[in-house]
Amino acid sequence: MITVAIVLVISALALPTLQVIRSARLREAGSDYASLLQSARVQAIQGDAYYPVILQAGPPAQAFIDLKGTGAYVAGDPMVALPSSVVARNYSDNPPGLANLETQALASASDPSLDTADNPTFGPRGLPCKPIASGGYTTCPAFSGAVSGTSYITFFQSMPDKTWEAVVTNPASRIRIYTCSPSSSTWSLAQ
Repeated sequence: MITVAIVLVISALALPTLQVIRSARLREAGSDYASLLQSARVQAIQGDAYYPVILQAGPPAQAFIDLKGTGAYVAGDPMVALPSSVVARNYSDNPPGLANLETQALASASDPSLDTADNPTFGPRGLPCKPIASGGYTTCPAFSGAVSGTSYITFFQSMPDKTWEAVVTNPASRIRIYTCSPSSSTWSLAQ
């Protein structure tokens, strides 16, 4: 009985510590990814080029700036690896409270600038865009018609506790991180 009591007490003390570690890993993944996006932005300005940030699901999941345009990681491409307990997610994975997140992060939940299908890409002006190659030139027609720029949202989820994190890049290149607990559908700006 004493042994069982000791094991229960130790388990009760260890559980909050595990939760803190899981939260820290998710924050680390979002922060590292946001830093990689910022690095891609700077590289695009310096190189007068278009550079996408490609997220590979893994395991382990990793993201890299495709400097050589190969679509695959090549030695020398800046890269971050996600912790094994963090999984990259898509819109098709039905993140909770999407309208809440989009309203906070973008102009509206139906913002036409939001690109959910492509890898975040930055152009020579340092702005996120969807580059189009035509006639031997690559352009970024981001500010024409109804669309006034390009926005990207990348999702991560901590597998043990199901907490969500979103890294949002708006048309002005502002990169922000939002979190959403598994028991809520309200996103809040990460501290």
